[in-house]
Amino acid sequence: MKKQIFGLALLIAVNGFAADVNEINSEEMAVEETPAAEIVKPEVAAPQAVVQPVAKPVPSDSETPANLSPWFFEIHLGQLRTNNSDRGKLEKTAYTGGAGVEYRLMDQWFVQAELNYMNKGWKESGVVTVRETSLKYFEVPVFLKAKFPWNNIAPSLMAGPWIAYLHSASDATNGISLDTTSATNRFEVGIYVGAGLELALSDDLEMGIGARYGWGLSDINQVALEQGIYNRVIQLLASLRFRL
Repeated sequence: MKKQIFGLALLIAVNGFAADVNEINSEEMAVEETPAAEIVKPEVAAPQAVVQPVAKPVPSDSETPANLSPWFFEIHLGQLRTNNSDRGKLEKTAYTGGAGVEYRLMDQWFVQAELNYMNKGWKESGVVTVRETSLKYFEVPVFLKAKFPWNNIAPSLMAGPWIAYLHSASDATNGISLDTTSATNRFEVGIYVGAGLELALSDDLEMGIGARYGWGLSDINQVALEQGIYNRVIQLLASLRFRL
C-alpha cells in the first residue's frame, strides 16, 4: 500500500514538472515569434551642437575701419602775427589761407603737406612815420603729426620743415610803397611746431583749430652789407577737412 502511494506521488510530481517546462518553452517561443516592428525602442534625443557666440573685436579709438580712406583733404584760414629776428617787437598782423592733404601712416601717426599763402613782415609806427614791410610767400610745410583720439575729439601735436617762395616784397612808408623784391632772397626754409584739436562731425567730415610757431632759418636779406634777418611767425588756424 505504501509503495502504491509513493509511486502515485512521484507520478504527480513528474507530470507537474513537465507542465512547467512546457509553459516556459511556449513563452520563449512567443517572444521569439514577436515581429521586430512591434518591439518599441525608447527614443533617444540626438545631441545638439552648442554654438558659442563669437565676440567681435571692438576697434580702439586710434584705429580706422578698413572701409574708410586714410586720406583727408583740408582747407584752412587763419591769422598771422609776424616779425623778424632783428626787430622782434615790431609785430605785424595779417592773414593766411591754404589747403592740404593728410595721410594716415599707422595707428596715431600721420603726415600732412600744405600749400599756403603767407603775408609776413613787420610794422613800425612812429610819431610821424608808419613803415610796414610786406613779404608775400607761397609756402609748403610738411608735418609729422601725432593724434591722441578720445571719443570724437582728437588733440594733436605736429612738427616739420617748410620751404617758401617769395612772390613779392615791399616797404611802405606813410602809404608810399617801394618794391624791394630784388633785395630779398626768393627762397626761405624754416621749421614749425604746433598743436591742434580736431572734432569729428561724421566719418567723412571734421573741423579743427590749431596754433603753430615758425622759425625762419634762411636770411631773407639779400644785401650783403646788412645783417641777417630771419622771419618769425605765429599762426592761428581754423580748418575744415573732408575724407577722400
